[in-house]
Amino acid sequence: MEINVRESKGHTVMDVTGEVMFMDTQTFIERARELVERNPGGSFVFNFTDCPHLGTLALGTLREIHIKVHARGRKLKILSLNETGRFRMEEIPVEPPFSFVESEDEI
Repeated sequence: MEINVRESKGHTVMDVTGEVMFMDTQTFIERARELVERNPGGSFVFNFTDCPHLGTLALGTLREIHIKVHARGRKLKILSLNETGRFRMEEIPVEPPFSFVESEDEI
């Protein structure tokens, strides 16, 4: 797994490449939380275009971050999450609902 952070269209984008499983999950959790805490303003995009699998703990972290970001009046978009991950995320009750996008043109 590799994580890169960049700016695009006024959003902070976290690109995740490779599978996020087992040992990588803790690194993903730490980097995602750090990203949100370090950037007090603006919106976030978590880009999973090149991530074939996201483990259950990482999905739970996305829910936690989603709640924190929205509580602060900011937005979080999830880009190109695979079908299984998206299905699992859509089953999690959260307000407002998760915002999924399929391409960077939609952010």
